[in-house]
Amino acid sequence: MVRRASSWLVRTGVCLTGALAWSPAMADEPLLLQATPPVASDASTETAKPAPVESEDASTPDAKSVKKTAEKSTEKTTETDATTTTDAGKPTVETIKERFPNGKVKIEREVIRDKDDNYVNHGAWKMWDEAGNVVAEGHFEFGHRQGAWTGWFMPNEVEMLTQMPYKQFQGPFISQAEFADGKLNGQWVVSDAKHNKVSEWGYAGGHRHGTWTTWYANGRKMREVHYNNGDLDGEVAEWSPEGVQVTKEVYQGGRKLARKVEFHSERQKKSEGMFLFAKLELQQDDDWWNAKLAKFVTVGKDERHGDWMAWHPNGQVQMQGKYEHDLPVGPFTWWFANGQKSVVGGFVNGQRNAEWTWYHQNGQKASHGEFTLGGPSGLWVWWSDAGKVAQKVNYSAGTGEVTKTPPGKVQSTNGKSADTVVDPSATDLTPPLSGVESDLVPESSAKAPSSRLQR
Repeated sequence: MVRRASSWLVRTGVCLTGALAWSPAMADEPLLLQATPPVASDASTETAKPAPVESEDASTPDAKSVKKTAEKSTEKTTETDATTTTDAGKPTVETIKERFPNGKVKIEREVIRDKDDNYVNHGAWKMWDEAGNVVAEGHFEFGHRQGAWTGWFMPNEVEMLTQMPYKQFQGPFISQAEFADGKLNGQWVVSDAKHNKVSEWGYAGGHRHGTWTTWYANGRKMREVHYNNGDLDGEVAEWSPEGVQVTKEVYQGGRKLARKVEFHSERQKKSEGMFLFAKLELQQDDDWWNAKLAKFVTVGKDERHGDWMAWHPNGQVQMQGKYEHDLPVGPFTWWFANGQKSVVGGFVNGQRNAEWTWYHQNGQKASHGEFTLGGPSGLWVWWSDAGKVAQKVNYSAGTGEVTKTPPGKVQSTNGKSADTVVDPSATDLTPPLSGVESDLVPESSAKAPSSRLQR
């Protein structure tokens, strides 16, 4: 999308940079995710070189570049001049000049022949408009952009330049970027006609990497974003023109980490905890030649990730624990609505582990035992609300042997007698998580096996 620029700009070496547009409606979206070009080095136009679309076939100039830079000559015939230079021990370099119908040079490029005798761009590449103004320049190595490239844009030439903060600056704009093996690698910088930097973005191997920054015309930062190998990673911040920070978000591997709150009523919280929202992935690579940034798509689902709490409708704490990628980890505690503890236990990677204890609402222990890799192990004991032993089961041998059941008082709901050997995988050996909502933990581990023991 590079187009004509004034000869004055060519002489002064102004650089072009892109920025992101923001509005209050974007409050729920990651900052700097709107169309904003990355910024390149501060090198002047004399050292930087804007580039055309790459092609393995150097004999055919990029159609987009010709269309963008020589709009008026779309239907006109192009003449081609070719000259050859030789250097002992190096491939023969030929210079090709493509001309407008008026005879002025449109593209001048150096080419060589590959092992199959196909021509590929190799060396200097430069484009002009019909008025003789430089539109883009840079270097190729064996068909791939290499090193510094520079392109000139008029203010309304691309959508990005019509948005904030670009529309605050004076055009034409100059876009400078560094390439390695045809991919953005280094800084992409966009500056206005007065050499004011508008945006600067980092890249590594074609991927967004490092800090991305855009500025207001008054010199204050508008937005700053951090990327790691193409993913949003770290803080994303945005400021008002007066320098007041209006947004601050944190991302991990492309996923926003933020607190989420649900309510029983207008004033009473139901649950509160940290979420990793679904990942934001770029659909394609950023397009430097057309000053067009890739758009994001949402991939995956939101997951609980971090500390969590839940409350009963009366305001009493109901649950407290921690999640990692939607799986409960570490110690968890539940309470009855009257404030008495209901359950105390722990998880490892979503599975119940170590000691667990259930309580009656009067504070008396109801049962106690240990889990190993999600299953009961060792000796388990149940008590009545008066503190009398109701039943004991030994899982040490993996058989779930009932070692004690007071005659005529407590009997398992499977109908087996007190001295019956019970299957340890049976779901009626451990008490329920009384007063605990199953949606507060993953479905796979929300409910301990139901006891249903008669008391």
